[in-house]
Amino acid sequence: MASLGGELESDSSDEEWVFTSTKANSKTQQRISISANSIRTMKANIPKRVAPPPPPLQHHVTQIMPILQQKKLMVKQPSLQFISDKELVTMCKEMNATLLVSKLVDVYKSCEIFIRIRDIETQAMSIEMRLKDHLCHAADPCDFVLNTLSSLSIYFSNNPKNKDLTSKFRRLLASTFCTALARFLETPIDKRQQDVERDLISLDDDIEVDLISFDDDVLPPGQIATVVQGNDLTHQHQRKLIHMIDNIPSPVIVYYAMDLYKLSNIASLGCEYEDEGVKLCKALMKHGHYDETVACIRKLNLYARFPTNSIADQYFTAGHGTSLPALIQGQPILQKELLSFINKQLRFNYAGGLDIIPRKYLADLYNGSDQTQQLSRLKERKFQKDLVSCGAKILKECDAVQEDEYYFIGLSQRYACLRFILAQRAIQQAEDGDLSIEASSNFNGLIDLVCEDDPVLARLAIKELIDTGDTVAPPHFASLYKQQEFYCRYNALPINHRLLGIVKGEQMSRHRSMFSPKKASNVNGLAYYTLPPQAQRVMVNSHASLMHMKDILSISNICGIDTEWVPTFAKTTVKTALMQIACDIDNYVFLLDLKTMFLPQNTQLLYITEKILQLLFEDDQILKIAYDFHGDFDLLHSSIPSSRTWQVSRLLDLKSLKTMPTLTNQGQPIVGGLAGATSTFLGVTLNKRQQLSNWEKRPLTEEQSIYASCDACCLLDIYYTLVRLNHPFIKNIDKSTNNTDFSVSNNTDLSFQRLQL
Repeated sequence: MASLGGELESDSSDEEWVFTSTKANSKTQQRISISANSIRTMKANIPKRVAPPPPPLQHHVTQIMPILQQKKLMVKQPSLQFISDKELVTMCKEMNATLLVSKLVDVYKSCEIFIRIRDIETQAMSIEMRLKDHLCHAADPCDFVLNTLSSLSIYFSNNPKNKDLTSKFRRLLASTFCTALARFLETPIDKRQQDVERDLISLDDDIEVDLISFDDDVLPPGQIATVVQGNDLTHQHQRKLIHMIDNIPSPVIVYYAMDLYKLSNIASLGCEYEDEGVKLCKALMKHGHYDETVACIRKLNLYARFPTNSIADQYFTAGHGTSLPALIQGQPILQKELLSFINKQLRFNYAGGLDIIPRKYLADLYNGSDQTQQLSRLKERKFQKDLVSCGAKILKECDAVQEDEYYFIGLSQRYACLRFILAQRAIQQAEDGDLSIEASSNFNGLIDLVCEDDPVLARLAIKELIDTGDTVAPPHFASLYKQQEFYCRYNALPINHRLLGIVKGEQMSRHRSMFSPKKASNVNGLAYYTLPPQAQRVMVNSHASLMHMKDILSISNICGIDTEWVPTFAKTTVKTALMQIACDIDNYVFLLDLKTMFLPQNTQLLYITEKILQLLFEDDQILKIAYDFHGDFDLLHSSIPSSRTWQVSRLLDLKSLKTMPTLTNQGQPIVGGLAGATSTFLGVTLNKRQQLSNWEKRPLTEEQSIYASCDACCLLDIYYTLVRLNHPFIKNIDKSTNNTDFSVSNNTDLSFQRLQL
């Protein structure tokens, strides 16, 4: 006889395998069966990372043991958990909701096991499909599912110490019941009653079955009517679900079933049970189901019952303000109400006596015409961030909004960016031990980007620098932004008089000594990559320099390409500011000044620039080397829309580059971006300090120019090293090389030689 393990491995059907002694009486003999569903359940309960133990070696005693004795040993093994179709039929006939919930929890045990079982079982054998097939046996399927949902809520409430009974597990089980009923109701009535399959393998000896008879089955009169009766959704079922809001421990169960039972027909605004709909929304909010509350208000159209200021107060205070944009999406009036509420709350943070904000923005607060109350957590920076994030998200969806209409939302965004820049500047100074203005040129440019055209932010920058204990920068920026009067006045104030707003418990910025240094980026102490001595840096910002760049590119074979732009947090609209192109001809590095080309007076220069770049990217004679260029191209598409139509050819992206293969592996992924690739193949690293700087400020600083040139030149040096090492990454490079997702062109209609500019 084949072993049990062998039989299970060869089983590909839902039939049950029977092991019995040949001398056993068929009437009294109990059989052991393992169905395919039981096997799936067993597999799902095996931990993913723990392989099943190997079968024990067969002892000589076991080999001669009678089959019946082996069967008795097997009976002692733990039984497999599985709800059979017979059990489902019985529970449906008896409408035993409590037993069904208990059985399902015993089988699935936890959310994780539930998901794993679903991953390995077929759709037809899923519990909701099987339950759907047997709901026809219930006298009232809709009522049976309601009772099951109620029992589910009670079961989870009565077993709080069982850590496996999570809210997600409860949601999955509730979804199972609702899906089963939904599929059942979708099934035509004449197809709901399924014939019960006869067991042709194991038959009771007392029952004779005629397998040859051709007589049609005759149903007793009225049988179909009995089965179908009560199968449809009625108003009574809807009312029962409504009443469950007060009668079960977890009202979210009602939310899970509201679409199935069409509560929107009776509980929406203006309907018979509108108050119960409001009660459901409030119950969801009380139990912490904020996303479900949003969905419920939208489904029942109960906006009028939940005033904007009131629900905004509750959501922001609970830390769920990020859900509010979804609540009012597509509701312009409500969006403006919420924006006004957020703007007024943020206004309290700037209403102090420092005269930083123009008084016109605070007039109604000073004259008492606005009686808006402060939110209780307004003093917290994290809370302010939630307000700003919510307001900014809504502003993106609104059309024709004046900048001054919600002034404090935009101001708070820029002020948060400014604080971040100043904090990073202080950390860099602490690491360098240098407080000089020159040593922080990268961050100084970003401060200019935020403050140079805004006196309010200029004063806020000076305030922050003084508060953090910087003694060098405040007078410098006060002079630069013509804010000497404010600097002298604020610097003379005692600490307790430096409050910006009128919020009780206002938090001021930490002193610079409390900032934690960054994690060292160059832990191995590698030298920094430097430009080749013969490198020729050329700033391309005129017609003559464009023509010079075109001439060099027309005879080039290999180019390294990179781009730079200002950080997105420092500016609302960002474009590519600079493109670096390093050539294999005479060590040229062209710094293409796209910021200048985008100026309105330079439309002709921009046209020439677009044509030259199109020729470069489409030329199949020039190998273009880049690193993770998808982000660069996305912004370039936004900055130069015509670039979307370029047919890019021979662009080699080094992002997927790995270390040199060895005898034991095919190469390891390289971490650390371009700097990691540089250290791996060149033995040096990149100085990334200027990466976070103002790439739109002209002229570029010397440090910015060198940094940008290094990013392009190192790509060529890495490529030359790969060639020397005969690295597999570049073995198959030919004229069709393009390891990106960009469209490829084998031919180009233009050429550098034919381009007439």
